[in-house]
Amino acid sequence: AYVWDASQTDGEPLPVPPAPALLEGEAPSGLWDGLVGQIRGAGFEVLRVPHEGMISGANGLTDYEARTVAVRENMDPAAQVKTLAHELAHLLLAERIGASLDAELVCNRFAGAFLFPRCAVLQELGTHRNAIELQELALLKAEYGLSMGGILYRARDLGIVSAAYRQTQADLFKAKGWHLTEPGPAYPAEKAHHFEQLVFHALAEDYIGESKAAELLNMQLTQFHRIRQMDATVEQAHA
Repeated sequence: AYVWDASQTDGEPLPVPPAPALLEGEAPSGLWDGLVGQIRGAGFEVLRVPHEGMISGANGLTDYEARTVAVRENMDPAAQVKTLAHELAHLLLAERIGASLDAELVCNRFAGAFLFPRCAVLQELGTHRNAIELQELALLKAEYGLSMGGILYRARDLGIVSAAYRQTQADLFKAKGWHLTEPGPAYPAEKAHHFEQLVFHALAEDYIGESKAAELLNMQLTQFHRIRQMDATVEQAHA
């Protein structure tokens, strides 16, 4: 059998996987200190470095010989916390990840589970959903500090939505460029959005229509349409 390099073939260029977008905004209160405590409990020290050039161009780096975990400071606090959770996963799962698995993907899933644990996911989304409204994802992102795409992954991993539905949403995100920069405000929010989440949950499950949802949120239907399509936030509609 012959193996060819891509440069030796004709046809359309191979697709380049998109780089994941960094999280923006502040981190949920207490998360950084909680993660630092877990890492120190494993016998490692946490360092903050000025930029990625000091850690081989990465967001974070675990040095097993020096027993340190470094995270670059030139990211928003939310991204720093996500990176620290990712590095904690490397410490805890280093000897448990099989050779057939992608260690980086496994650690990203661990970080998502840390930010949005199973009990919280089930409380917010229920055990089964046919669909999840985009604004519902945005409100949960503001509440838990996990990206909209990450929330969809959590919902799929827990069997709440199907793999086909998550892929459909991933295709939508890519088409709109949201896989690089998600819509909506940075997180976490200063206030809870439980009522708004319930309204969008009911809308996604067809328990109510758009007119009733707009009425419950005390806004005009035209405003609600903009919010549902992620062209505005609930706060902007009430401003």
